[in-house]
Amino acid sequence: MEHLDEQLQDAVNINKAHKKRVKTQYDKVFHPRNFSEGDLVLVYDQDKFKSMWYGPFIVKQVLKKGAYELIEFEGNKLVEPRNELYLEKYFA
Repeated sequence: MEHLDEQLQDAVNINKAHKKRVKTQYDKVFHPRNFSEGDLVLVYDQDKFKSMWYGPFIVKQVLKKGAYELIEFEGNKLVEPRNELYLEKYFA
């Protein structure tokens, strides 16, 4: 039984080390996008037959967990809030 406990503990330690390496590699590539109210952004569209990015839109409100409420220049509000993963800063 002691031998099995040692093997289990070794496996747990190897798993923790692997997760740490994966997180380190991910953090090197991932850069969070933070927008504030009034910023101009483009929205990613997943439709095959349209342009990938459309807009620009204005950030009206910053919501929880990386979501943003957007409006058009005319003041029309988009139906659903958009996640920061699908937004890109617009430089005029």
